[in-house]
Amino acid sequence: MAAAIEISQLAVIGTSLFIGEAPVMVEDVVVVIEYAGLGPLRVYGNHSQGIDRSRVQVLVRRKAAAAADLLAWEIYRALDRMRNAGLPGARIVAIEALGTPAFLGRDDRGFAQYVCNYEVGIAREGS
Repeated sequence: MAAAIEISQLAVIGTSLFIGEAPVMVEDVVVVIEYAGLGPLRVYGNHSQGIDRSRVQVLVRRKAAAAADLLAWEIYRALDRMRNAGLPGARIVAIEALGTPAFLGRDDRGFAQYVCNYEVGIAREGS
């Protein structure tokens, strides 16, 4: 999922885009947080092949709420309904937003946080 955001040229992994949690020292970030999804979608009853159905939350943190809101919507427009995107070692079959970007609140430093949740269908290499 982070690679899909980077491919869309909205953030750079390790600079402004992070997986799991954001470093405290980086002020303006996008964080991809994976959480429990659904079981794999089996293809033709084959248990060795299938489509992983992960769920992720994308959090955008910025000092200015308007900037956080704008970037959250740009990511939403880039990812929602993305189909058949090739990534190293996998292929994104589909990305579906589970809602639209929403204001989460401000963190302890006063930075605005916006979030949006997505379901991601991934076919691993060899599937």
